[in-house]
Amino acid sequence: MPMNLRFPESQINHWANRYTERQREINRAREEYLINLKDEVQERGHLTKNELYEIARWKSPQTRRPHFREYRCLHRRDHTNGIHSHR
Repeated sequence: MPMNLRFPESQINHWANRYTERQREINRAREEYLINLKDEVQERGHLTKNELYEIARWKSPQTRRPHFREYRCLHRRDHTNGIHSHR
C-alpha cells in the first residue's frame, strides 16, 4: 500500500521546521552528528560499536536499560554491511 501525504506538499517545510524548532539543543546536536556520520559509515561499509550504541540511544532515548548491549555475539560488521548501499 503506497503512503500518501495527508497535507499539501507545499507544507512540508512548515512541518519540518516545527520539528526542529521544538527539539532540545542536545537532541538537535546528536541528530546532526548522526546525519553527518552517514558518509563515513558508507565509505567504511559498517558501523563501529560506539556508532551502533549512539544510534540506538537516539532511536529509543526513553529506554533505560540498553538491551542492545546484551548481544555480545552480534557481529555488527556482518549485520550492517551494505545496509546504506540500498538507498
